[in-house]
Amino acid sequence: MAPSINNTNNEIDSLTKSNAQLRRRIEALERNRRELENRILQLRTIYEIGAETASMLEPAGILQAILSRLMRAFDVTTGLALTVSEAEDEWSITLQQGLTHQEWATISDGFAPQTLEELYYTWSTQRPSSAPRWLVVSETEKESPFVDWLRELDIRVWLPFTVDHLLVGGLGLGPQMWGTDFSSGNLMLLSGIIDNSVERIKSARLLDTLLHEQQELYRTRGIFEQFLAPEVVDRLLDGRIKLSTEGQRQEVTVLVADLRRSTELVLTLDTKEMVRLLNDYFGEITNVVFSYEGMVDKFLGDGVMAVFGAPIIHDEGELDDATRAVQAAVEMQNVFEDLLESWEKRLGHELATGLGIGVCTGMAVVGNVGSTKRVEHTVIGPVVNLASRLSDLATSAQTLLDEETYRRMSLAIPAEPLEPVTVQGFSQPVPVYKLTQSQD
Repeated sequence: MAPSINNTNNEIDSLTKSNAQLRRRIEALERNRRELENRILQLRTIYEIGAETASMLEPAGILQAILSRLMRAFDVTTGLALTVSEAEDEWSITLQQGLTHQEWATISDGFAPQTLEELYYTWSTQRPSSAPRWLVVSETEKESPFVDWLRELDIRVWLPFTVDHLLVGGLGLGPQMWGTDFSSGNLMLLSGIIDNSVERIKSARLLDTLLHEQQELYRTRGIFEQFLAPEVVDRLLDGRIKLSTEGQRQEVTVLVADLRRSTELVLTLDTKEMVRLLNDYFGEITNVVFSYEGMVDKFLGDGVMAVFGAPIIHDEGELDDATRAVQAAVEMQNVFEDLLESWEKRLGHELATGLGIGVCTGMAVVGNVGSTKRVEHTVIGPVVNLASRLSDLATSAQTLLDEETYRRMSLAIPAEPLEPVTVQGFSQPVPVYKLTQSQD
């Protein structure tokens, strides 16, 4: 029995519906395949960019790597990347590919006197926040010098980005090698890659800032550790101690130690031995100053000037700075005796030298002093001049104190008065005391 016409039509309708469903499934699978390919391309490109830029800190270098990878991934013939740094006033074309030097020069001359970077910065700052994530040049209705330049460069799509409020940039791609336009999927893919790359640039800039700050911290620590004990430097760098940059008046105790008959030593010792002797001497004296939390202000030829009471001031309940300075002077004399004995033993003969020390307490100006090329934290005032003068008057192994230091000491360190001395700059003779015994 032959099939009826109705049955045949029903079968045809069923097959048609099945074919339509199959086509939809095939189309869906094709879309999924393209999406998967795009995702794979995105992940591979992001991975390759990450691997290539892992050790880079400069945004320009990172952008070069990104542009090269994207041009290969999308088979484009022309590419451009640029950054504009408002903080550093840097306007730089990071990289351009696909144009000869002559072509680039010709196009650039056409937009003089403004540069591409200046035009881009103007365009970027005026672009509304609601604008699309990317700029398709052929679809742009609003004209601007920057967009005109992109057309001259044959840039088809531009992806602007902002790293922070100081750095803006952008990346442009020209026509694809096969002549096709960038699809919406391509643009989404590019947008994702750019977003990921911007995070890489942010991380690089943050790391660069941290490294710079760390280097600056090491440099600052290195400078201060020449004059202050490490534990004092720690307090200075973490803010527990403040240095006055403008200068302030405060009470300090100044110690000046001077090597006696150093000219004779220079004439009798060879250069290497003299340098070794001075290094031993300065090293030991500095260690003593640091142990009492004083500051080595400067080396004066064969002398040392130390300050107690700046930058660290010892408060009530702590050993006062005048006593610290005098105790340091006592220890310096003891240390120098040991040094002298070791020098004479090494050289095989006596050395006619010793240490004269002057210690004075008074008001001084404390702060950073110098020129634009060299600045040092120091103290200035009559107290410095008097300490230096007493150091000059002290004989070998002798320590002289002014009356203010003697009166301020909280510990009884034996000293006896001497005849007042006349010092230039002081209207009256200055009372002086001499330490009478060493402190073991």
